[in-house]
Amino acid sequence: MQSWFSRCLILKSSTLVNSVQLSSHKLIIVMASYNGARFIEEQIKSIQGQTVVDWSLIIRDDGSCDGTVETILRLTAKDHRITLLQDGFGNLGVVQNFARLMQIALDSDAGYVAISDQDDIWHREKLQSLLLEMKKIESGDSASTPVLIHSDLEVVDDSMRVIAHSFMDYAKIFPEPVKLGHLLCQNDMTGCACLLNRALLKLALPVPHGLPMHDWWLALLAASAGKIAYVNRALVQYRQHAGNVVGAKSGLARIVTYSLKPERWRQQIENVFSSIRQARMLIERLRIRDAATRNKKNLEVIDAYAKLPNVSRLQRLQVIRAYKIHKRSVMPDALFLLVILSMSSSFVSEQ
Repeated sequence: MQSWFSRCLILKSSTLVNSVQLSSHKLIIVMASYNGARFIEEQIKSIQGQTVVDWSLIIRDDGSCDGTVETILRLTAKDHRITLLQDGFGNLGVVQNFARLMQIALDSDAGYVAISDQDDIWHREKLQSLLLEMKKIESGDSASTPVLIHSDLEVVDDSMRVIAHSFMDYAKIFPEPVKLGHLLCQNDMTGCACLLNRALLKLALPVPHGLPMHDWWLALLAASAGKIAYVNRALVQYRQHAGNVVGAKSGLARIVTYSLKPERWRQQIENVFSSIRQARMLIERLRIRDAATRNKKNLEVIDAYAKLPNVSRLQRLQVIRAYKIHKRSVMPDALFLLVILSMSSSFVSEQ
């Protein structure tokens, strides 16, 4: 039992994280793991191979039963920068697992947080490139401005064979300029390609329960109350395999999925409802924190989307058009509009 404690830091609450020697590290990487034994060592080694070496990596496992924890412990024993967090909270799911990790990072005085999946590979210059862009943005803004930096990714398969050299091209995503109306109804942010500053971290926490994805929440907050910047380089090899929680699909694949599988209709309805619930949580957070002073128009857009179920179908159509709220391709956008126009006002009572 003593050897376990010597290799693994066991924290019962976020208040105990002050005992971890992380305060000198301004850059903290957070990784959520779950049954990732097949790939996690390769990903951690890609982090260890970064040109930026002054970082701390905190990993929280969500109840793996495949040897993931043993692999992590073996690596923590050889590198003091890596910590395995075991807090006794059990399986939280991907969103709240990352939420817990981000809270630990905030309590550990992180200046910047990079998000890591367990099964990708980072290019050696990933952290350096994102940090340089972050410093450039912050040099022209107050340190209190929430900032999110993200990059392109290279899509690969299990064996690292290239599927697409650009995830953005593959998924038909146009990262610039950021359009809040689009981001409200569709997540175009990939967490493992992101770096956020402390101001955004503070604004995002605590992460509400019931969010679709943590990276979507971060992107919405940055777009609403701060800035999003894009590095036009593929800095992550984004591995696609059967175990992905969220994966990349080409624009054509999305159209085929929704066209040929009628059962996806119910999921489409839930996705729209989920985005509206998220908008309600978003505007509440911005108002409580008085965080949208940079652009009051943003509050108007978010509020209008959050209240769509409360107004007539004609008014919904007017809101969608006025604020340019739409999906990025024709078929998903048509289905989105159909859901918006057919939803019942009883949705309000479901909250």
